[in-house]
Amino acid sequence: MADPPCDTESCSTDRDGTCTVSAVGLDAAKLALTLDCEHDGVGPSTDVVTLDVVDPAIDLEVGDSVDLTYRKRVVFEDQPDLWLRLVDADGLVLALGSGGAQGDPEFGQTFLDEVANPFSAELVAGCDDASEDLTQIEFSHAGVTVAVPETRWSTLAAEGHVWLLDVKQAAAASADPWFAQLAFAIVRLDPAAEMP
Repeated sequence: MADPPCDTESCSTDRDGTCTVSAVGLDAAKLALTLDCEHDGVGPSTDVVTLDVVDPAIDLEVGDSVDLTYRKRVVFEDQPDLWLRLVDADGLVLALGSGGAQGDPEFGQTFLDEVANPFSAELVAGCDDASEDLTQIEFSHAGVTVAVPETRWSTLAAEGHVWLLDVKQAAAASADPWFAQLAFAIVRLDPAAEMP
């Protein structure tokens, strides 16, 4: 089944499916996952996910089963909104999100709510060591809260798991009511791996 046609204002791609991990490794120092998937309404496919994060030790092995959700929105004059989520029987394994909007002051929070679930996440003002304003994404889960500034990373431990929170970009609509840009990853880490 082909993607729905684009109109003059926007294009949209949606994928939902069940996948089996067929390979986990590194490709040019990036985490590389190969997934054999059966997408609802589309059929079988082999999907490759590559991810540049500080720690590639994702909590997945060959043979694991995950549910995949992928969304891509391209709206005229805005940065494309792209997100991908992998969930297994223990919950969220991977969430990737990148996107931006010029004319929607609610974009940042709406995007975080969609992509980061079951984490609650919000954009908050913060400062770096030089007292320059930096926007942070504040992640909360199971009573634990961690704030991660733009271009930084941290971890959050809760419910027997550790997640890497890697924020590449976090420009808040509150800084400019007509502008927001986000790029971040949430990765559940292999409990046997050592932190970098």
